[in-house]
Amino acid sequence: MADSTMIVLLFDDERGAERLFDEFEETLKDESFPIDDAAVVTYKQTGELLVKQWSHPLSENGFTSELWTFVIKTLLSGLEYHIDDWFIEKFKQVFQSGSSALFCLIEPSASREILIQFRQFRGTLIYAGFTEEQKVQLKAAASAGERV
Repeated sequence: MADSTMIVLLFDDERGAERLFDEFEETLKDESFPIDDAAVVTYKQTGELLVKQWSHPLSENGFTSELWTFVIKTLLSGLEYHIDDWFIEKFKQVFQSGSSALFCLIEPSASREILIQFRQFRGTLIYAGFTEEQKVQLKAAASAGERV
């Protein structure tokens, strides 16, 4: 059973995820939206990845900015690192240069509610469950400096 759900809302422009994040930022601070950790990723036309992270101050579940970057590069490279194949393939199909994505790491109990809320936005919605073991393995690979 998953300990966390990673939800990704992908946009076909560089500003879509940032606009959505700005809209949710106050809601996140008010704790009325049950997200432990979020990151906005912009994939510039130049190939550069820009990561902006928001983490709930009380969350023990969150990723660092460096770990988000590692996860995103892993998804783009197609390497598995214990991530669901379907999730990787769908992500690679949609996340191209000139696009952006909002990543959220949430508790599984809240994932249904957030998925319903995210369906109202124009973007491609994908998600995958992560066990604590998978998160530990990702963190270990990122801290070991493994290349993707």
